[in-house]
Amino acid sequence: MKRFLLLAALGLLAFAATYFIARPRHPSGDARPLATPPVMVWIPGGEFTMGSDSDLAWPDEKPAHRERVDGFWIDE
Repeated sequence: MKRFLLLAALGLLAFAATYFIARPRHPSGDARPLATPPVMVWIPGGEFTMGSDSDLAWPDEKPAHRERVDGFWIDE
């Protein structure tokens, strides 16, 4: 049993290391790949205010707070 767990852990570690090393990165350091996928545009990440403090807002929209979103690709 211990041998199986050790081999499984080593396999997962090798997969994770290969994935993060082989993944192409943009020179700016963000998650944008080097090649642009066809008919897609890059939306840069940033911060925004989510929710509302207004009396007219729904209860699940309160309170207003800051959120951060990473950049992402989206279809045109």
